[in-house]
Amino acid sequence: MITGFDPITCVNIGNRTAYKGYPQRYAKFQQLLVDSIVGAQVVKTHCISRTDCGDFLCHMTASGHKKMAEAVIKGLALKKI
Repeated sequence: MITGFDPITCVNIGNRTAYKGYPQRYAKFQQLLVDSIVGAQVVKTHCISRTDCGDFLCHMTASGHKKMAEAVIKGLALKKI
């Protein structure tokens, strides 16, 4: 299981009141998945930084996707071809 980005660090809702609470709810959802999926190998991919986000909700840029892929490769002990 891949956890995705860290919403507390990456999401920047600014003054968008419609998204108030989104980072905390998303973090809680991620933790719920980690705690409830039995037998899964969890790969924390909280390597994404704010600069790897293309918008305020962290839809990742190319650098974010690259960092996440590298974290998955490392977390699963895969070899790059």
